[in-house]
Amino acid sequence: QMWDEIPMMWTMMAWFWSFAELKPGSQGQRVLPACLFVYGLAWTVAHAHFNFVIAFQTHFAVLVLISFGLVMRQMRKELVWRTGWLRRLGYIYFVWTLLGAVFWQLDVHFRELLHSTFNPQMHALWHICTGFAAYLGMYFLIGAYSVLNGIQLRPVFVWGLWPSFELLSNNTKTV
Repeated sequence: QMWDEIPMMWTMMAWFWSFAELKPGSQGQRVLPACLFVYGLAWTVAHAHFNFVIAFQTHFAVLVLISFGLVMRQMRKELVWRTGWLRRLGYIYFVWTLLGAVFWQLDVHFRELLHSTFNPQMHALWHICTGFAAYLGMYFLIGAYSVLNGIQLRPVFVWGLWPSFELLSNNTKTV
């Protein structure tokens, strides 16, 4: 179980560092990676030694809620909000993350009840949903970075859902 949880926490540290990178030149860029590394290392050692379960779930939920707040803050920025594809990508990210949270809670609270009749694989569905949500979230950050820094990207949605970007020009910037 710990080999499942520790990478999840380190992913959240990468998330927070990515949010800091949205504003090039800020003073926190030099200090934040070191602080996140020390925090992640301390949590990893403590979790490996004491094998937190409830504390990890609470900690991870708080980190996800903080990341939701950071995404919402980016979505409220005028440039990002006016970009329809980026706003849609943010909403799709929220839906997949919440869907993963629902499967996780169903697995945690109703595992014995559900497994007595059939095995719905809620834990596997949780991993699929949150894995896809992590992919969507990073693409949202890339899109927000491009919009806020004037880099022209063209979103390409495979099957209307799977995002990818096409760089329109290396030197062209929007105003």
